[in-house]
Amino acid sequence: MPKNDETWPAVQARAAELLENARPSLFFEKKEKKSRRGKFPAINIGISHGGGQSYPKILSQNPSNAPVLKALVEDQVFERISGFSTGAFSMWAPRLYQYQNDYLTRLIEKDQELRSQNTHPHPDDEELRRTWSKTPWASAALNFGPQTVCFKHADYNNLAFGWCAITALGNFDYEKGGHLILWELGLVVEFPPGSTILIPSSAIHHSNAQIQPGERRYSFTQYSAGGIFRWIDNGFETVESHRSAMNTEQVSSLLDELGKQLDFGLSLFSTVEELEKLRKISIVVPL
Repeated sequence: MPKNDETWPAVQARAAELLENARPSLFFEKKEKKSRRGKFPAINIGISHGGGQSYPKILSQNPSNAPVLKALVEDQVFERISGFSTGAFSMWAPRLYQYQNDYLTRLIEKDQELRSQNTHPHPDDEELRRTWSKTPWASAALNFGPQTVCFKHADYNNLAFGWCAITALGNFDYEKGGHLILWELGLVVEFPPGSTILIPSSAIHHSNAQIQPGERRYSFTQYSAGGIFRWIDNGFETVESHRSAMNTEQVSSLLDELGKQLDFGLSLFSTVEELEKLRKISIVVPL
């Protein structure tokens, strides 16, 4: 959470209150009430691609939910939380931040270009846009509690090497519960209300420790689907469509390039030494 910001507790409390007050007004489909991530209602918003979608578009919402979600998104507390997450991302992983932000910009600019030329294949769709003004993430998940405790899972539809931002909200004793468990790292991390963590959620299985009876916990997650990046890399078309126009040699070359994705993704991560030099700071890494 922001250092020495005395207003932040009120920001997180307000965000939790908004989610709590919105829940009774929302209609949740069966898949939104319980998923492999946990037994709590959640709604995803923003731009996505995958899960049956043939191209990137704004996630559709139940018509009765739309005004409630719009009010949540437009409240300044979520803009502030998103802004803090964005700042932390650009601070600690500048190359990866730039990569994710640039791809989102390219996607939106392509949508605008097609519309201006009257060549958009789906002109009646909502225009692609950022959910918050400076966010590098295409989508967000609003987790409505009242006890948002995640099962062990990995978000395998997200960009494989991308980082997502997870923000804990609510009123719970973080020393007794609500911890973030990072399974491959063997870490159990205290995760107080108002805290944000950036993790490669597709690569690391994560979950939460239970909170105490009567406590309230919500969360707000920002992420980008891997399908969006594939769509852009394939010339703004599906993998299948892109490959169908290739000859055998071109397909072989493409597969060779895809085999380098792990190394490419890791090259976007920053080392402690790099950050110390870039930010002119000294970083103490706990042993």
